[in-house]
Amino acid sequence: MSRKDRVSTENLQVLLEQHWLHCRHLESERAWFMSVYAAITGGMFAFMAYSGSTDSTGLQHSWPLYFLIMLTFFGFFHSIRWTYAFECHRVRVNKLARILWIESEGKAMLDPTMDIPSMRILPDFLRSNKIVKRLGIDRIAQYLNEILRTRYLFASFYFFMLVGFVILSFVTDAPVLGRAGAIAALMVAAWLFARWRSSLQEISKTKKVVLEGCNGDWAQQRYLSFLTAEADKQNTELWALDLAPQIKLANPSITALWQSSRGKGKARYIDKSSSRETLDRPDDVSHIFIVTPDKFHAEVATFWLERLASDGRVFIEKPLDASVAAAGRLEEALKEKGAIESVYTFDHYLARAYPFLQRCSRYVEKIGGISQIEVRILEPDGISKERASTLDGGVILDLFCHVLMLVCATVSENTTCTVPSLATVKQDNVKGAQYSNPPHLRRDIRHQSIYCGP
Repeated sequence: MSRKDRVSTENLQVLLEQHWLHCRHLESERAWFMSVYAAITGGMFAFMAYSGSTDSTGLQHSWPLYFLIMLTFFGFFHSIRWTYAFECHRVRVNKLARILWIESEGKAMLDPTMDIPSMRILPDFLRSNKIVKRLGIDRIAQYLNEILRTRYLFASFYFFMLVGFVILSFVTDAPVLGRAGAIAALMVAAWLFARWRSSLQEISKTKKVVLEGCNGDWAQQRYLSFLTAEADKQNTELWALDLAPQIKLANPSITALWQSSRGKGKARYIDKSSSRETLDRPDDVSHIFIVTPDKFHAEVATFWLERLASDGRVFIEKPLDASVAAAGRLEEALKEKGAIESVYTFDHYLARAYPFLQRCSRYVEKIGGISQIEVRILEPDGISKERASTLDGGVILDLFCHVLMLVCATVSENTTCTVPSLATVKQDNVKGAQYSNPPHLRRDIRHQSIYCGP
């Protein structure tokens, strides 16, 4: 072990020890106040019961009840303050721990962060049960899991105790002014609870982003530069994946951003050559960008569904998949998970050709009824075996999806077709042709019997 690795390991150990001591201190404070609160609450109820009563509730004096409301509000406020302070401290410790972890020798052996996962009320075999998912029980369990996390549990306890005392003030002979004060305390507590929960989300607002196929040319040109810049600003935590021992960095600027964000613990590369199930992969991913070859799109998207955050999104760089069967399997997986709106596929050609398409659309409207649309795809080279094998007959889906999107954008949205476009797509035989001397392969893809009206 080098001196630098040894120093980083020692610093990491000291950092985690100090964080653990801080956690114990906060927990001791919270436990002490909870004990005092329980003793005072029990004593007050004993006093009210012993002092006799003049009403059906057995409560003669109102002041002990108001005192308990004030004490409960005080406990609620201090609980959210302690939790907020702990979360701020934990996030900062995690940032330092990741940096020291990367610099230390043991970086491949452990995860240094102090992130504690929530409890799971439902067993794993029930969470994957179709009936449980259809009834929505898995979502209810997910909300309960979040509530039962330490950061929400104590604040929720004091809040519901406050609700109970406010209700009790209405069933007793409490004066109107006292009831108004109790309601005001409850409303302030509800507002503080909402602001506190929002503040907790702001603390850890760093989004986890996955880039599948990061070594591809398109990923290098359009994705990696922007994502590494965001990771360098510590706005995102980037996980780049591909089938290679090392990440490919196309230019010096991307290299500098990657090294900087990696040094801050915000960027990481994973070689997918091994089995997917053994990969060290993140949980609660916010955004997943899939820029792999077309025939792997649906497979990769299905793999990440279980690791997707509740509001997470999967973006697939055209098309959805090279196989209709694979796309169907992805659709079934999305329906089972109840995340049918979590996967998006988009075509960048539309944005690049938008001015041209606007003019074409106006011309098409002037033509009138459309009986047939013919599209020809010209390629400068032969069709590679890899691309030709992605669909029966060798139709080039990665190009055909562009064609279909451009045709749909050209035809006005106000026009209607009597039959679905995809159902009438036919492919002619491949014909050799020459344009300006170099050989080309031509595919005529025809939309036949499509009758559109203005």
